[in-house]
Amino acid sequence: MKISQSAQSEVIEMLHQTLATVIELKTYIKQAQWNQQINFYQPHAIYDEILAIVEEYINFFAASKVSLSRVDTKTNCPKSSLNDSSNTIICIKNRITALATRLEPYAQLLRDTKKLPI
Repeated sequence: MKISQSAQSEVIEMLHQTLATVIELKTYIKQAQWNQQINFYQPHAIYDEILAIVEEYINFFAASKVSLSRVDTKTNCPKSSLNDSSNTIICIKNRITALATRLEPYAQLLRDTKKLPI
């Protein structure tokens, strides 16, 4: 079944927003788990079960978004079949570079934090 480009763009944007919301929900659940007053195993286990379900939704929405996208907008790599290896190495390099670029501020924060006297 084919859908129009505009409808596809709308669905991709909705999936993107939903994915962002579910990831934010996961962070709220983790914060609640860390900040609970009682440190019993059972409450932690319940939070872990909820987080596992939320993680499944995150994976579902992310996979749905990627499967609808023709081009990975973060790395400008066209989706390719397993038999098409001409751009594979370049795309992998672009994806790793994009990930490293996004992680760099956190790594810098960790490096700066280690310099603080404890």
